[in-house]
Amino acid sequence: MKRIISTAVLALPGLAFAAPNAATVPWVATNPNIPHDIISGQATRLKGGEIPAIVAGNKVYTAATYEWDFGDGTTSGVRPAPADKRLMAMDHTYNAPDGSLITARLTVCDAGGDCDSAIYRLAVRQRTLEVETNIAIDDGLWYLHVNARTTGQIIPSGGYNTRISATAAAVNAFEVHGHLPSGDRETNPYVDSVGGGLNWVLGTLQSRGLGNQAAGNPDSNGNGRYLSVASGQEVYENGMVMDAIVASGNPNAVATVGVANGDTYLNIVQDLIDGYAYGQMEHNAGDLARRGSWYYTYGVGNNSAGGHADNSASQWAAIGMIPAERQWGAIIPQWVKDQNLNAMDYTFQDGANGAECGTFGYSSRGYCPWGCAAVTPSGMVQLVMDGKGPGVPAFRGI
Repeated sequence: MKRIISTAVLALPGLAFAAPNAATVPWVATNPNIPHDIISGQATRLKGGEIPAIVAGNKVYTAATYEWDFGDGTTSGVRPAPADKRLMAMDHTYNAPDGSLITARLTVCDAGGDCDSAIYRLAVRQRTLEVETNIAIDDGLWYLHVNARTTGQIIPSGGYNTRISATAAAVNAFEVHGHLPSGDRETNPYVDSVGGGLNWVLGTLQSRGLGNQAAGNPDSNGNGRYLSVASGQEVYENGMVMDAIVASGNPNAVATVGVANGDTYLNIVQDLIDGYAYGQMEHNAGDLARRGSWYYTYGVGNNSAGGHADNSASQWAAIGMIPAERQWGAIIPQWVKDQNLNAMDYTFQDGANGAECGTFGYSSRGYCPWGCAAVTPSGMVQLVMDGKGPGVPAFRGI
């Protein structure tokens, strides 16, 4: 990614910093020379904007105009910088043979005429499912970037969009495609969005006390607490929070916000696991229908009415804890896995109902209000967490 750097600086009282920093979105975060896939005759969105300078902890933007050279002999012409100077994307349609390589360029200038530019590489591809998938991912990440707020929260459209887990899921989407908080913010516009989103999520966590449960001690790191979002639906949300933290790839990073300020990411993830261990439904004498499962809120259904085995919710415990254990070595107590196998047995259809043989139900065997194909993977991922691979009977017939 080549830039034209102005030698001028903008002077403010006691401050001096370079002219605007133009940056385009890389398709591969670690190699900006790999081009974005496009299809001839189909509009594509070129993505870029100004990356602000950080001055006394504040983001400072100086862009006044921008222009795209599309690399095919046409340009956008000089345009006023938008109100949100991060967002200088523009749609353009290329008509070129498959295999064509195109180099576009974004140029950003301040009011004094000092300019910076960044390259945006594209490759014309034959329409295939893989290429269409790449384009969808490319556009989807930009959509999340557009919806990142100055607070760090990422608010997409749709139901539950302000949930903490919505931002966590957005952060995870950036990270699994290589855009990490530890990336180079000077050249990758997504670094601020993913880092700000992760910090916002960490800042929302609450600390709560915990104690021994009937099946074992949930406090694997011995600090007397667990961490959780405060939504009343933490079983659904905390797994996504764990995914966002683990996908950062940096267990030794240290949080700088909230109640976890000063803790490593690994310790924060362990405290989130400890919450799932503490909140797992316990054995109720004469009632095995709930033991080892999770409901919306930690502890609901413990030796009381209310709640039920809920594979829809419980899958998020597994989805969060599996990578925490396998990638970072976090501890899922064996008793948590053993207890969960009770819920798996209770909700697995082992053949009494031929049509649903080999499936998991929502809250009991054979009960699949959305169809067993929808909820069966929820049971399967819990079995993976429990250490039961494809050779166990519960996987047969699925």
